[in-house]
Amino acid sequence: MRSKAEIDQLAKSLKPVVEAAVSQCSDDALTVRDVAKMLNVSTWAIYTRCREHQIPFTKKHGRLYFSKNAITKYYLSN
Repeated sequence: MRSKAEIDQLAKSLKPVVEAAVSQCSDDALTVRDVAKMLNVSTWAIYTRCREHQIPFTKKHGRLYFSKNAITKYYLSN
């Protein structure tokens, strides 16, 4: 079993690799339901995070949309 310090170091070294891979992926638009499923939380949790400006989103015509790349970066940072 690895120590917390080893895991933190591994995560730190992998972060640039993951970010580079994410930036090369297509940037799909996601709905609240898609993001909730991706983060394994309820849709209400996503609405709460949006209301508190904890998660990146765009609002158009009263609907919330999310960048897949931005959500992936958000998920990796938390």
